[in-house]
Amino acid sequence: MKRSTLFLALLATAGFANAGAYQYQGTLNDGGKPAEGVYDLQVSVTDRSGTQALAAPLTIFGVNVSKGRFSAEVDFGVDLSQFDEVKLSAAVRQGTGPFQPLGNASSFSTKSTLGGAVCWETNGNSNVQTANLGTNLLTDANLLSLRSRGDEILYLRGTSGGVEQNGSSAVGNNSAAWGSSSAFGANSFTVGRGGTAATGADSFVFADGLAGVFNSSLANQFLVRADGGAMINTTVTPTSNDDFTIGTRPTTGDADADLVMRTRTGKFGRLFLRDTDNAFFLSAQATGANLLETTANGARLTVGGAWTNGSSRLFKEGFVAVDVMDVLGKVMDMPISTWTYKNSSEGTHVGPMAEDFKAAFGLGSDNQHIATVDADGVALAAIQGLNQKLEAENAALKSRLDALEAHLGL
Repeated sequence: MKRSTLFLALLATAGFANAGAYQYQGTLNDGGKPAEGVYDLQVSVTDRSGTQALAAPLTIFGVNVSKGRFSAEVDFGVDLSQFDEVKLSAAVRQGTGPFQPLGNASSFSTKSTLGGAVCWETNGNSNVQTANLGTNLLTDANLLSLRSRGDEILYLRGTSGGVEQNGSSAVGNNSAAWGSSSAFGANSFTVGRGGTAATGADSFVFADGLAGVFNSSLANQFLVRADGGAMINTTVTPTSNDDFTIGTRPTTGDADADLVMRTRTGKFGRLFLRDTDNAFFLSAQATGANLLETTANGARLTVGGAWTNGSSRLFKEGFVAVDVMDVLGKVMDMPISTWTYKNSSEGTHVGPMAEDFKAAFGLGSDNQHIATVDADGVALAAIQGLNQKLEAENAALKSRLDALEAHLGL
């Protein structure tokens, strides 16, 4: 028989009349592969010191092992629950050959339904202390490899690094790497494939199944790449093109979706969507500062609700004088109507259509929107044009009145 590994779990079996009845379940490897066929097991039990036998050695004949798994009823004829701790030793054979011992005796707590799980090899665990599992690579005394059915699947680097899955690299102290990723920085965690890596310390990097580099190069970073979209508190997005979705808490709190941003000194602002009417709100802590301010030229929405455009000469260029009379004429010719927005219950508005406004003045970036600064500018120019027209008419009337008075000798 080739070198074998036996992994046994001793479980108390309810319903047996004899208190010494137990169930052996476990896996058996033969020659580095899951065993197949019929085997004989021999099990002995002693006290915790290993010097006093508590029952005669028990031989279990004809144990069927399929894909390395087996289960067999065992009755030592002794109520083991009267002992706090016992030691088990086992041997195995196939055919008529001698039994091969499977390592040293292992402790078993009789106070637990699942008594214990032990792992033995016929030749002992090479290059590893008795308390460890698997084998160390000879090239790295600090690297412990864990195996499943003969395959190395997990590595523990100890003081030289962290924990890594087969195909990954966790060389940073206290790091972890999964899915063919690399955790170079200390206290970093990575999962992904391809070029997924955490070079900076104390970083978390998660990458989806896409190939390509996704790397944290600075310390204290939290990076996530999710080509299917990132979601919090929900798995549903309004459309398939949404990149980041935040849902409400499933059970606690109100039904509104809130996003709160807080500064280092405790100031905060809130962006939220109200559940009752789908209204969108932006609010800030009442400190007298602006509610919303752009970084381009200082345009802002004040806490009082007034939108203020940036309009200093410092922000402008390409000045051209306006023919205010021409503007007045275009305003006089432009259709003005009352209307309501589609799918809105906010009431009736008055004003021109953006298409007519764009055609008349050529202002703005498209023909579907009117900037408030342009509407205000056109209105002011039209007022100046109207004033010029009235002053000209008043001057003409005054001249006619002066001539009439002179004729009458007044």
